[in-house]
Amino acid sequence: MKFRKVSAQDIFKTDHLFYHCLTDLLTREKITKKGLLEHEVDRLQKAVQESLANQDKPFFVAEQDEEIIGTIALYPPGPMITSALPTVTGSYEVACVYVHPEYQRQGVGKFLFQNILQELRLRGHTAFYLDAGFSSSQKYWEDVLGEPSCVVENYWGLGKHHLVWKRELQ
Repeated sequence: MKFRKVSAQDIFKTDHLFYHCLTDLLTREKITKKGLLEHEVDRLQKAVQESLANQDKPFFVAEQDEEIIGTIALYPPGPMITSALPTVTGSYEVACVYVHPEYQRQGVGKFLFQNILQELRLRGHTAFYLDAGFSSSQKYWEDVLGEPSCVVENYWGLGKHHLVWKRELQ
């Protein structure tokens, strides 16, 4: 498996990955909001394209056998995080973590996360933020990061919280 920055030649492959990941995720989460799939795929594709022009928003892929099987990015903390926790200027949020459904539970997420932590260290950072709204994502990140630093209660509806973590790099 290879970890690298996204390139312009990856646009079609990342679009395909996001479509499959989000279709699977929305099905598992039983979310049927009309237009959400298309909106999220479009949002993620804009993030990929923005990263090509903006060094401050790097986007990375996991590649195996010339196929993109996962993504992860670094962004300045977004409104969800900044409204939940005080943030450090110049810090990063770990974002856009997606693993193709056929490759989930095979270590791809762990591979992406270990590499993004190394990227943060290379950039001189000592901490990062991460947030999760989907229940399956929350479970994954709770297993990896432990208890969240902040719970935004009922953000997605009654009993549907949004979780936010701030973690120091080891």
